[in-house]
Amino acid sequence: MRAVFFTFLVFTLFSVAAYIINDIIDRDDDALHPVKRFRPIASGVISPARAAVFAAVIFSCAVWIMMRFIPSIMHSMVAYAFLTAFYTFYLKRIPLVDIVTVTSFYLLRVAAGGSAIHIIPSRWLVACVMFLALFIVLGKRRAECAHSASAIRPALTLYASEPYGMREMLDHLLPVAAAATISSYGAYTILAVHSDLAVYSLFFVIFGIFRYFFLIYRSAFAESAEIALTKDMPLLFSVCGWGIFMYIVVYHL
Repeated sequence: MRAVFFTFLVFTLFSVAAYIINDIIDRDDDALHPVKRFRPIASGVISPARAAVFAAVIFSCAVWIMMRFIPSIMHSMVAYAFLTAFYTFYLKRIPLVDIVTVTSFYLLRVAAGGSAIHIIPSRWLVACVMFLALFIVLGKRRAECAHSASAIRPALTLYASEPYGMREMLDHLLPVAAAATISSYGAYTILAVHSDLAVYSLFFVIFGIFRYFFLIYRSAFAESAEIALTKDMPLLFSVCGWGIFMYIVVYHL
């Protein structure tokens, strides 16, 4: 548990530093966004120089904690750092590549977690996380196209432009990612969980996927999955219900 806690802390600190750098770079574009313009850097409350110093301090703390307590995750962190930097300065401007790159961030977190406790992550965990992350990122992009006042992000200028057909492509890719998520999780409950009752947890997964679909087209909450989870009660119900149900099935039945 100690290693897991420090891994979580390192990734949290590093992600905060990366978001700050990203906000510094995108401050002019964010200032035109209906929601992001209220962020401290975009609104001018915090200067880019001060934000950069703060990011450097946070990043240094993350590196120190990693080297002091969990050096086993160094390879995953180095890959995560380079990929994040490459994404921030270049890859986020390329449609579809930006989606695959963000999805890979979640897989690197899984790999780091496995390294922290010296195990190889389950192939079921990797598959389910990959497809779920892909679905969420695709949904985020589609929601941004649908609900933002304008396509501010570089890649969104292509996603939202009708001549390129990118928005329609997202509409086709979303059901594919949703089906892959449900199928991989369904296979996991049937083939890898000892209890025959685990398959019934598919109810919560299917409902959660469908509810997020609804939010993508009807609510700006879908632009941020964490905000959607905290503000949409049906979606929160599906996640909490799944967690409680699987805890009972795996540990008490």
